[in-house]
Amino acid sequence: MPMGNFARALVLMLATGFAAAQTTTPSPTPTVPTPPTTGGGGGTTTPTAPSATQQTPQTTRQPQQPPQPIFISGNVALPDGTEPPDRVLIERLCGTSSVRSEGYTDSKGRFSLQLGQSLQLVPDASEVMLLDGTQGFSSGSRNGANGQSADPYLSCELRARLAGYRSSTIILAGRRAMDNPAVGTLTIFPILKTEGQAISATSAAASKDARKAFEKGISEAKKQKWGSAEKELRKAVELHAKYAEAWFALGKIYVDRQRLPEAREALSHAIAADPQYVYPYEQLYIVAFQESSWQELADTTDRLLRLNPYEFPGAYYFSGVAHYQLKNYDAAQKSLEQAISADRRNQNPKTHYVLGLVLVQKHDYQAAAESLVTFANLAPNDPQIPKVQAILEQIEKAAR
Repeated sequence: MPMGNFARALVLMLATGFAAAQTTTPSPTPTVPTPPTTGGGGGTTTPTAPSATQQTPQTTRQPQQPPQPIFISGNVALPDGTEPPDRVLIERLCGTSSVRSEGYTDSKGRFSLQLGQSLQLVPDASEVMLLDGTQGFSSGSRNGANGQSADPYLSCELRARLAGYRSSTIILAGRRAMDNPAVGTLTIFPILKTEGQAISATSAAASKDARKAFEKGISEAKKQKWGSAEKELRKAVELHAKYAEAWFALGKIYVDRQRLPEAREALSHAIAADPQYVYPYEQLYIVAFQESSWQELADTTDRLLRLNPYEFPGAYYFSGVAHYQLKNYDAAQKSLEQAISADRRNQNPKTHYVLGLVLVQKHDYQAAAESLVTFANLAPNDPQIPKVQAILEQIEKAAR
């Protein structure tokens, strides 16, 4: 198919579903949009949503009620049944929604959680922050007439997360509040040896008092007693200046409280104390993204992925964003394609959008159009859709 006909067909595909975009006449030479950012360094703004008259539904929508709490319990174990080497994060994956951190196991690998409880856990690489500063995506079209799913855990699975291991999953679909909370065992399997470590070697050198302060700080953080947790963790690093895990825990609290300069300082101390300890890099690149520090974001994600290319798939997306902003388009394309390969559930449709922008800059217009249409199909209500159509119209005009 000639390029002009190909691009025109893509434009028509999009125009079918987006009435708001049909009423907008693009300027003769529209510019390719730069992804909106959350900080002050990008110089861009979040696009304006269509007017209220364009979005008014035909039926009255009832207020959405939260699903009834569901309690679950179980354990995490290695293939031989032994306990995991460290506390394990329990995550919930639901369709195209963000991965949700539900809580941690105890030291024996046991967990008892209330699904959906607000734990104010710091978002990790899987809880993807989008380019417009928001988190997560539309959950699709499985909702009932009132906009609420008949089964809030349809297509949901439970998994364990510990660096250096992959996890089995447990299906949650169909669970009800009065069901037996026991869900069974999540098995974690060691993956290929990586340079990065999930447990810091510096912890063994900490004094008894430093370890005691660290454990108390972690306990207080679980209770959301942030002031007390900060005090105890500060005490731990004063007693043992190279206590990487304590610095990391302190940095997580600061990220959670949006105290970003203090978070950067604590996480940098953790990395300096133990450069092989992987988790501080994950939180540090979240800080870099929120502050639009693109070179730092690129450096931090690239370093993390060299240490462990398996357990932090979200880092590929953020690496792609950073390299796009830095105009390193080959590196951006490589990272974004790896992000798409790792995102088998399409949890982050924005990856296809950013890849489309990268391919436009590389003048690979057919591949760019395909990426942008994929994004539009996965996230038809995203505010970037009018921009997507404008780009496709540019491609069609350039191909004439």
